[in-house]
Amino acid sequence: MPKGAFYVCLYYPGYIGLAKGVYRGKLNDRLFSVRLVDHLRPLEILDFDNRMEMREPGLFEPANKEWLIGTPNLAVMAESELLCFLERRGDHHRLSYPRSFTQLIISYEIETAPTFTDDEFVFHEQVLDHFINLYRCITNDVKITAKSRIRRNIPVVLVAVVVYDKDELNLSPEERLYKARNLGFVLRQLSIAEFTHELPKVTHDVEEASGQMSALRFSADQIALVDAYEELLIDRNFRSAFLSAFTIGEVIVRKYLYQLKLKRGASKGKLDEFEAEIPFSYLLNVELPILIGNLTDEERQILGAVDRARKRRNAIIHKGEDVSQQEVVDTLNAVKNLRGLLTAHSL
Repeated sequence: MPKGAFYVCLYYPGYIGLAKGVYRGKLNDRLFSVRLVDHLRPLEILDFDNRMEMREPGLFEPANKEWLIGTPNLAVMAESELLCFLERRGDHHRLSYPRSFTQLIISYEIETAPTFTDDEFVFHEQVLDHFINLYRCITNDVKITAKSRIRRNIPVVLVAVVVYDKDELNLSPEERLYKARNLGFVLRQLSIAEFTHELPKVTHDVEEASGQMSALRFSADQIALVDAYEELLIDRNFRSAFLSAFTIGEVIVRKYLYQLKLKRGASKGKLDEFEAEIPFSYLLNVELPILIGNLTDEERQILGAVDRARKRRNAIIHKGEDVSQQEVVDTLNAVKNLRGLLTAHSL
């Protein structure tokens, strides 16, 4: 028997294009409601003439406390809405702009009021996923990001618990849960993951990278490979990162063999006519070792790693299998090593 109701308040990034009101449903046989409280436009400021300083342990203040907005050098409007507001300040500038957020309150019944368990708390994420995905499917509004893909402005989670009195326990579940109440929310969850990306730290050697910048040479497949790393590390989209990495490997093998065959006298017309019909498995496991010749054991292991990725790609595409983070890392490394192998056997 439920002992109370659980409420979660959060500010979801973006303008959810629904009317203010209560949206009710049932998920895993549990009643829930999502109240769209308000559409908000908080102000965000990038002040390049400012920084936070620690005056004493635990006390931080802006170095420049002049927060009042002055006369802008540029104010950009669109459809009667302010887009951004720019002020020049010496060698720097301050850019102010409103952001769109939607305030939501999620509610459902729990059995442990006035406390709550981790499972009871996590259920709000299932409700939120259901609500956001339903909205995206109805509207195709992909400006509203799915919860699992939010990397910036991850919602701060506030919670409140209400204990039912005897009279409320005699009401129907709908009447209890949807009853209007005055709530006092407290902080429950704050994700700091997005803020750690702003730390002035890198994993590469700064001096070495600085010296290499003068070369200014890179290829399209290198850019694509970096994009795949971004999908892995920033977007955390393992499936997309895996498929991107594998596709890069297939493209560079096909391009390499095409040029190698031309160099060895193959007809360009015949290559253009039949090359697309040759399976990648044959190119990788038969043509590439024969045409390069005298592969080392290490090079054969590299081709073996790419071939394992090929087999996993088929299972992912045709059977809908999931992709692990380690599989993405292994495939990225295999493609990186494959690039090195082909470079070592330059045309």
